[in-house]
Amino acid sequence: MLLVTGSLTAQTTDLIISEYAEGSSFNKYIEIYNGTGATVDLTDYEVWRISNGGTWPEATSGLTGTLADDSTLVLANGQADPAILNLPNTVVEGILSHNGDDAIGLAKDDGTSNFVLIDAVGSSGADPGSGWDVAGTTNGTANHTLVRKDNVCSPDTNWSVTAGTSASNSQWIVYPSDTWTYAGSHTSTCSGGNPNPPSTPFYNIADINNVDANGEPDSLGVTCFTQGLVLGVDLNSGGGYSFTLWDGEGIGVYNSSDVNGYTVQEGDSIIIKGEVDQFNGLTQLGSIDSISVVNTGNPLPSPTVITSLDESTESELVRFDNAEITADLGFGNWEVVSGMDTITMRIETETDVDDSVSVAVGDSLCYIIGIGGQYDSNSPYTEGYQMIPRYFADIDTTCGGSTNPPAPTGTPFYNIADINNVDANGVADSLGVECFTKGVVLGVNLRTSGYQFTLWDNEGIGVFNFSDVNGYTVQEGDSIIIKGEVDQFNGLTQIGSIDSIHVVNSGNPLPSPTVITSLSVDSSSEVI
Repeated sequence: MLLVTGSLTAQTTDLIISEYAEGSSFNKYIEIYNGTGATVDLTDYEVWRISNGGTWPEATSGLTGTLADDSTLVLANGQADPAILNLPNTVVEGILSHNGDDAIGLAKDDGTSNFVLIDAVGSSGADPGSGWDVAGTTNGTANHTLVRKDNVCSPDTNWSVTAGTSASNSQWIVYPSDTWTYAGSHTSTCSGGNPNPPSTPFYNIADINNVDANGEPDSLGVTCFTQGLVLGVDLNSGGGYSFTLWDGEGIGVYNSSDVNGYTVQEGDSIIIKGEVDQFNGLTQLGSIDSISVVNTGNPLPSPTVITSLDESTESELVRFDNAEITADLGFGNWEVVSGMDTITMRIETETDVDDSVSVAVGDSLCYIIGIGGQYDSNSPYTEGYQMIPRYFADIDTTCGGSTNPPAPTGTPFYNIADINNVDANGVADSLGVECFTKGVVLGVNLRTSGYQFTLWDNEGIGVFNFSDVNGYTVQEGDSIIIKGEVDQFNGLTQIGSIDSIHVVNSGNPLPSPTVITSLSVDSSSEVI
């Protein structure tokens, strides 16, 4: 068996596992790369596996044939997707029936017919559970594809080192399940007779959002990968992207068209490739080339309470307390004052804030939560800082703010107490009204598909929908914003026809149960 496939010429010290996949169904494979500078006799190598914890080697399988320099060999489960099996350099390997908690190794003959482990995904010892963490991704070896970084030049059995604890210090890039884009070839930047051109580096956001004294990015024009958590909504929903990515520090993301079919969802962890750019003082990644979702539904950072906006608040989640709107600056911009502190709040039409909250000069606000931005058209870029609320719930007007109704085209916001009143016959007064409301989730989801649970904000209301919405999984203690229609089922007032669900935060305290002696309409959707 002679396998010759293309990649960029470089030299590694030995064969390495260059890709690993534990996907859906039988979509399991590993890729072995030869970058040694010479053809390798594969009979000197074996593939090993440990299932559910144990010691090396539990199961072994010898390789045959040869592997040319600068080539890859894909070893796949025999029932893997045809897209994998039809690669010209793919061989069916029975040992690859692994799960995320099964270690896979590459061993080499030491010259005495004794095979010694030289490279591995996973480790010997106790069963890790569902899988091992990789590059900061929980259970990264389960339901993911791992691609070895192009600067890895030697095999390594120290799994804790190769797995790493973050995207920057790991030897692996973690992709979603069933990502086969990179199977069948490997790029290496290791030095050799014909070294590769530099590959695209990976940087943390903190490494690329620094600016000089004029507010211009130090990394302007640099193309790189980075990884972070999506904050807020897409402000370019008509096509393309305008959102914030955060990994302890934030950066804007902008592109004029969609990439890889990705739809922006707050809480997604994504790996993104683009070029460091700047727009009116706002540092951002543009010219987006690829987006891969690592996982979803991640907890969001708590907003930082601020008294002013500057470069440090750009692309950060911030909060401004005890404020009053003092001026309409036009184009959705408002001057907001708290004591001696003044900031600019910008309400974007792409958010639901514009539809559901009506503000005016003189309004008092308990707080504003938003993402720090900047709009400064002239260098030095040291002015024009803004904060942009993500959702209408980011603006709390209960300290005496405006109660004007929203624009006719918008969906109104009502407290639960305003929509669960009933008439003398027990029929909901607000039957058929579409609105937003907000509350804390009580109890569990009584449906295996869709939703049936209780929402509470000093009064309770049922929530019912036949299907899931926005990927939300019911969790008691979540504070959520929900959009739906007031409905009634067998006397129980509820919100149905759910259109959207946004998680505000999680782990909120639950109300104490009320002691009762009888059940009535007043005890509906209450903790008793």
